[in-house]
Parts: sequence; structure tokens; C-alpha cells
Amino acid sequence: MKFLKNVKGAVFIITMFISMLMIVIALSASNMLLQDTRMIRHIKYATQAKYIAEAGVSDALVNLYNQSTTGWSAYGPTSATTLGEGKYSVTVNKTGSRWLVSATGTVNNVSQTVSAEVKNLYPEALHYSLVSSGDVDVRSNQGNVTIVGDFHAGGNMLLMAQGPATTLSVTGKATAVGSYSASTTGSNILTISDTANSGGGKDPISMPSFDFAAFMAAATVIPGNQNYNGATVGASTGGLTYVDGNVDFSGACTINGGFVARGYIKLTFAGGNSLTQNISATNPYPIFMSQDGNEIMLFGQFTAPTVPSIIYATNDIKIQTPGGSPTVLGTVIAGGTLTTTANAPLTLTYGKVTASAVVPSGIEIVSWNR
Repeated sequence: MKFLKNVKGAVFIITMFISMLMIVIALSASNMLLQDTRMIRHIKYATQAKYIAEAGVSDALVNLYNQSTTGWSAYGPTSATTLGEGKYSVTVNKTGSRWLVSATGTVNNVSQTVSAEVKNLYPEALHYSLVSSGDVDVRSNQGNVTIVGDFHAGGNMLLMAQGPATTLSVTGKATAVGSYSASTTGSNILTISDTANSGGGKDPISMPSFDFAAFMAAATVIPGNQNYNGATVGASTGGLTYVDGNVDFSGACTINGGFVARGYIKLTFAGGNSLTQNISATNPYPIFMSQDGNEIMLFGQFTAPTVPSIIYATNDIKIQTPGGSPTVLGTVIAGGTLTTTANAPLTLTYGKVTASAVVPSGIEIVSWNR
């Protein structure tokens, strides 16, 4: 009888142990199942957040594409935007010449970030009135200099109002990657409207590159080493002329249409010499360019077209005004140094150039980081 009781007790203990073990196993399995459910839910939310973040980047890229010819300097963080079960926020930051678009998508407190590095195919230089890859030296010697628009030097910048009662005026900012100096002598006046953003030690800006082979293929080609005296070049204001070498102008000359020279372009230094360029509003080539000559030298009255155009030299640009009132509408870009001495009034006014045959617009995705 006693043996039977001991057996019953052992069976009870074993039964209780097995029951407890089954309960522990059941609880563990339940906990594992709960954790797996939470993990699956987290993966689901993380995947949704990632897709929402990608949608945020895509939305930002569309906005940047639409702003490619107006500049991205004013593009800042966007407020949170609801999409499906979540939301995204976007920031666009510039480091040097690189633009990084970052978007964070969030679903049920689970966040994922996606970024893309992009390049604006419309170069920053085309948002400026005057740009040089090298040094800039602008002096109002015996005539006022009026620059309407921003001004940038890839090297050092020297602005000086000198001579008898002259004014050098910049409506915008004047920036330099290197040193910066703006000074006057005597009673002369030098004014820069955006002094807060002017000065040296600034970031470089992106410079354009041009397809001169395409220009030559589209143009009426003239042999090089031409000397024009009081002549008219170009048959139509809607056309393009390419001189396969150097060009010298003297007297009162006229260019009809766009103009490119493989070599230098020089307007001879002498009183009464002038060069006027006429371009129709529908001309796809609103340009005045030196491809690989030493420089563009405008030592006379140069009047640019009334439609925004690009004056560009792969190397240096020198503007010296012995008479008249030269005017330029568009942008002046020197691949080398830019030197301007005004012995007569000189006006340079910024105008945005959107000629698709000359400068591309839009954006390029350099990298996509998921």
C-alpha cells in the first residue's frame, strides 16, 4: 500500500513537471511567434518607409528638374508630406559642387532614409553676369561700370573705382574663390548691393562646357585669319558663323547671328571702332565665342544682341572701352582671366540663356543610395 502511494506521488510529480514543461514550451513558442510577428510587422513598415522615402526623392528630383535653369540656391528642406500610411520629408544640401537629395520616410514610427547625388546640367556660371575661372580685374577708369547681376571669380577679384569721378556699381553679389579687394580712389564711388554674400573664400561654381564641333557643323564656315574693316559678317540674324581661325575687326562692323572663332577675336584699339551683334529671338545659337584662341579682346564699342547671349572664351577676356557706351545682355564667361578697364561707360546686364542647342537643362543622377 505504501509502495502504491509512492508510485502515485511520483506520477503526480512527473505529470506536474511535464505540464510545466509544456507550459514553458507553449509560452516560449508564443513569445517567439509574437517576436516574429513584430519583426514581420517592422520589416513591412521599414519596406513601406523605404518606398515612401524613394517617392520623396523622386518628388524632389521633379522639382529640381523644373528649377534647373533658375538655380537651386533657394531650395531648402520641405515639410513632411503624407503618402499612403506614412509620410516623408526632404532636404537638399550642397557641399562644394555636389548636391545631395535626402528623404526620410516614416511609417508607424519606423523610418528609412534614401539619398541621391545629383548634378544640375545647367551650370551655375550661367546664373551670373560675369564669371571667370581665373582672376578678375575690373576698373572704372574714365567711365562708369554698371554690372546688373552677380559676379564671380574662380581666382582673385579686384574691383576698383579710379580715375576722374567714376562709379563702379554691382547690383548683386561679387564673390571670389581666392582673395577679394574692392576699393576706390579720390571721389570715386564703388557700390555692391549684396555685400552680405560678397567677398573672398567662397566655393567654386560649376562652369559650362560647349560642343564646338556641333557649332561648326551647324554654321556657315569661313576660313581663318580674317580681317574685317567696316564689314558685315553673317547673312541672317537667325544663323551662325564659324571662322576657322583668328578674327580681327576694325571700323564699324556688324555680326548677324551667332558667331564662333576657332582662334582669338579682337576688336582693334582705336577711337570709333565698334562691333554690333544682331541675333533674332528664335536663333538657337545666341553666342559670341572663341574656341581655343588666346583671348577675346574688345577694345572698342561692343553692343551685344538684345536677346540674352553668351560671350565666352576658353582662355582670357579683355574689355577696354575707348569710346561709346558698350552694352552686354546675357553673361560673360572667361575660362582664364577677365580684365575690364572702362574708359567710357560700360553696362553688363544679366540675362538667362535657355538655348537648348548651346546649354543643356535638366539634371543628372550621379548616384542613388538606398
